[in-house]
Amino acid sequence: MELKELRQKIKDAPSSELFANQVIQINLPRVSMNRKFIGVSAFYEYLLNQIEGFQSFEGELPEELNTSKKYFLDLKKKIISFIQSYQNVDVNSFSNVWGRDVGNSVLASRSTLIFEFDAPVTSFLLEIYQSKKRNYKGALDYVSDTIVVNELREKNYLNGLILAYEYFQKGETEIEKRRVREKSSLTRLRNQIDKYISDSEKDFIELSKGFESSVKATTDEIIAYKEEKSGLYEEWFESTSANFSEFDTASKKKVIDLETLYREKLKLEAPAKYWNDRAVKLRKEGNRWLISLVIFTLVGIGLFILLLNFLSNGVLEDIFSDTATAIKWSVIFITFVSFLAFLIKTFSKLTFSAFHLVRDAEEREQLTIVFLSMQKEQAIDPTERHLIMQSLFSRADTGLLKDEGSPTMPGNIFDKIVAGNK
Repeated sequence: MELKELRQKIKDAPSSELFANQVIQINLPRVSMNRKFIGVSAFYEYLLNQIEGFQSFEGELPEELNTSKKYFLDLKKKIISFIQSYQNVDVNSFSNVWGRDVGNSVLASRSTLIFEFDAPVTSFLLEIYQSKKRNYKGALDYVSDTIVVNELREKNYLNGLILAYEYFQKGETEIEKRRVREKSSLTRLRNQIDKYISDSEKDFIELSKGFESSVKATTDEIIAYKEEKSGLYEEWFESTSANFSEFDTASKKKVIDLETLYREKLKLEAPAKYWNDRAVKLRKEGNRWLISLVIFTLVGIGLFILLLNFLSNGVLEDIFSDTATAIKWSVIFITFVSFLAFLIKTFSKLTFSAFHLVRDAEEREQLTIVFLSMQKEQAIDPTERHLIMQSLFSRADTGLLKDEGSPTMPGNIFDKIVAGNK
């Protein structure tokens, strides 16, 4: 049983003052040691310290120290048994029951050689036992004042007596006197400490009872305060939960919308890049056709001028002087002019077709961006989305045909874009 638990049992006892005022006195005449305690808890604390001290010794212990350790252990067990069995004992029976169950065991120290673990003589005997075991018997008999005369002829016994004599006498009379005075002073100091501990234990038990009622009142106040704050917390929690639920719903919806927008972006990111790359490619192709058209036109004009210069020197009269020759050269001239006109028209169609497809690709790219923007603003319904997707991925004409193949803005989309930007 721990000291704290024993104090609690004494405090809970109906007659706790009996335990607090009980006087316990230990007499150790063999080693000139007397201890007095007031209060069962103070004596129990002393026993715990002695038991812990003996258990801290290392190595083999002499029989006397083991006996001392057992003595303190037995007293501890008897006090625990007494507390558990007679906690509700009445005032008239307390002294008799205590003397019978515990007091007689305490008095056993008068007839038994008992040592305290922290006594100087205990350290001296333990050192002799562990380092000079053959001299231990003589030193022990000197300490306990039970010298056996017949053993004086044995050298080891005599050496033990001498070691004990030197320990107590210190070699000089004045030192011995000083040792006696110091021992007396230490004894008085120890008795004062024991008295202080006993008084403290008594005061502690008395104060703990008053403190318990104070603690109970404080506990009731804490419980009331806790209940009040619990109600306020529940109100706050309910309002916060409702707000959080609304926020959570809105956040989830926004996340879903962003995920949808991101998926649409992933779907249309590649087509937008394709239309951009195609616009660049077609623009380069249109520039090449335009350059080819200009070059061919200039070459055709140059050849036509050379031909006119050639015919201006009387050659035309020679050609038309002969009917067959005139017909032949007329066919050649008409064919040349027709072929030149055909090539110019072809190159012009290729040029305008390329630039037409460039515009078509740019419009599809812009329509893709517009679609993503409208998707983000949620300004598009499924029908308009279908029309935009159809416009984006419809087959584009080559530009050489009459039909217009560029995408068109489906109903009111442009109006929604303008309204969303305001």
